Amino acid sequence: RKDIFMQYASDESREYYSHHYKGRYIDEVNDICKIILSNDIDKISKVNISKWFTVSTKKVDILQQIANNLSESINQNIKNEFENTKIDLMVFVIFTLTSMVIFLAMLRLIMSLVNNEMRLKNLIDKYIISSTTDPKGIITDASVAFCNIAGYSKGELIGKPHNIIRDPDMPKSAFREMWDTIQSGEVWSGQVKNRKKDDGFYWVYANIEPIYNRKGEIEAYIAIRLDTTDKMALEEEIAKNKKQHIALLEQTQLANSRLEDLTSLNEKLEKAKKKAEDNTQSKSKFLANMSHEIRTPMNGILGMTHLVLQTDLSQQQQKYIKNIDYSAKSLLGIINDILDFSKIEAGKMDIVNIDFDLYEMVDNIVNIVKFKADEKGLKLSIDYDTNGQRYLFGDRLRIAQVITNLLGNAIKFTSSGEVSVDIKYIKKGRYLFSISDTGIGLKEEQKSKLFHSFTQADESTSREYGGTGLGLSISKQLVELMGGEIWVESEFGVGSRFCFEIPLAEIESSRVMESAVDDNGVSTKNDITTLNGSKILLVEDNQINQEIITGVLEDSGIEIDIANNGQEAIERYENGKYEIVLTDIHMPIMDGYTFATKVREIDGDTPIIALTANVMQEDITKIKSAGMDDYIGKPVDIARLYEILMRYISTKAKQINKRKSTDEVHIPNLTSIYADIGLSHMSGDKELYLKVLRKFRDNYRDLDLSTIQDEEYDITLHTIIGLSETIGATELNTISKELKEVEDKTLISKFQNELARVIGELMELD
Repeated sequence: RKDIFMQYASDESREYYSHHYKGRYIDEVNDICKIILSNDIDKISKVNISKWFTVSTKKVDILQQIANNLSESINQNIKNEFENTKIDLMVFVIFTLTSMVIFLAMLRLIMSLVNNEMRLKNLIDKYIISSTTDPKGIITDASVAFCNIAGYSKGELIGKPHNIIRDPDMPKSAFREMWDTIQSGEVWSGQVKNRKKDDGFYWVYANIEPIYNRKGEIEAYIAIRLDTTDKMALEEEIAKNKKQHIALLEQTQLANSRLEDLTSLNEKLEKAKKKAEDNTQSKSKFLANMSHEIRTPMNGILGMTHLVLQTDLSQQQQKYIKNIDYSAKSLLGIINDILDFSKIEAGKMDIVNIDFDLYEMVDNIVNIVKFKADEKGLKLSIDYDTNGQRYLFGDRLRIAQVITNLLGNAIKFTSSGEVSVDIKYIKKGRYLFSISDTGIGLKEEQKSKLFHSFTQADESTSREYGGTGLGLSISKQLVELMGGEIWVESEFGVGSRFCFEIPLAEIESSRVMESAVDDNGVSTKNDITTLNGSKILLVEDNQINQEIITGVLEDSGIEIDIANNGQEAIERYENGKYEIVLTDIHMPIMDGYTFATKVREIDGDTPIIALTANVMQEDITKIKSAGMDDYIGKPVDIARLYEILMRYISTKAKQINKRKSTDEVHIPNLTSIYADIGLSHMSGDKELYLKVLRKFRDNYRDLDLSTIQDEEYDITLHTIIGLSETIGATELNTISKELKEVEDKTLISKFQNELARVIGELMELD
């Protein structure tokens, strides 16, 4: 008990115990206990019982005090231990909860790492060209990327030796070096050319590394590759270019040795070329100006002779006037040749491709020259071998000019027999035109001079048959401008065959209509009355063009809204519902291209038709790119207008045969304007034609181009070109085009004079 107490009691309790337990009473009791325990009767008999009782009682009191003190100490210790245990328990609980949270976080992290590892493995499998083999080189695994580049499936590769993809161009020594390296436990790297399943090849940069087991033995090889096919091809191309560059450098070095001489010579040539170009430009400009100067009075002569021939003349007078008319037309033909020649020489001749009817074009040409053939008793025939193709896309005017020239020559140089026109389909997009005659023919030395400017077969030809010698030269240059070639086959005294071959695009579904007026003079505009009730939007800044279109559609029952520019048209379009839109291209504020693009952002279905004088292929392509569906050339072809409206607008009514009687309408004789040309643009409507002429007079009577600048100048000139062609003012149209082409404002005075002449005649109109 003492030992236990001394072991577990507090320091204060042990001190208390030691102090009290070693007192006198304790010692006496201990002495008496020793006597009693010794069994010594003598000593026991001498013990004082009263003293024993006293000291024993004291000891019991002391022990009781010690016991009480011990109990308090133990209770306090228990309480302290309990408090300590509570703290430890709380720490344990907190630690346990924290451990559980950490465990769950670790578990989630482990799962995320596993998922990332799976994704990484899939990515590696998909994009990394890798494979694994056993120590003998047998494929045990292959990535998807490896299968894709090699062209094999995984099943076709696994279990096969790795040389299944070896390209025979790779030397065996390279593979021996590879095996020696990896079998020695080292990593091998290098370029390898491999063979695909389809016998193609590819290049890779490979890293091959051994994999060891726990015993330190090689159990597999893993190969990681990078596709370098493009890199190798580039290096090969660079090497090839390098060789070429070296060769070129050598040539350059050789050329540099003569550079000073060549530079000096080049400077002289440039000066000579510049001088020649200046001379050519000056000559061409002079010829063009002179041609225009001569054409003005010539048109007056032709106009007056035409008027005189309409009067009562004696037979002798009529003969003289006809001779004057023939001579004037011949002179005008020569002038036209000179003008064409000067345009070609100056590079101002444009090729304008349009849709046209081949048969109609050739028939018209033949009808024009037929009377000459009939006068000489010549048989004139046409043969079409066009593989069923009739409607084509090309420069109708220039083709007709070449055929007219060749056909005219054939008739001129043939006194008896026949002249024939043959048109043959060579292949898709290529046609051969041949004009054959039974005329005087050509000698070999004459053929070589035929297509030179101002040259004929010989001097006697010029004396006997006349002509400038420009016709064939112009024909040759026109054919070449159209991307073709021209030649002659001839036998002296037997006849000649002039041929030219040019590219022409076929039109699957013809957009070329016949004339708007039939043999009885009844306009096909009767058909347009079936569109009665339709609503169209006309976007046109020129009032005269507005008048023409509204005039030809006046009896159709079609409702027409007019906008003067693209911006105004957008506002109208957003507030109205139209079945078709007709839009000019060149307008102020907003042009037709921009307008069409903005409409297409709103509506992709409503047909948009361009009204344009520019019908070259690049212009048509630009029209289509802007979202427009089709085009109508200017001057407006009425038949084309009717055909477009009938094609894009649904029929709403039965045909109403309305025809305005114009028999009583009188068109005065005009020398500056060809009324028949103007009427053809109005579908023969005389009232409309007169209305347009008056409008032109009123709008442009005070026009002075010299006071107009920049964009307004361009727009005004562009408008005059279109309107002058529309009303038949051919000379004004020619001068306007020349003014725009050469951009020479010194021609403005000539333009103003011709405009004044036209306006002066129109002032006589009521």
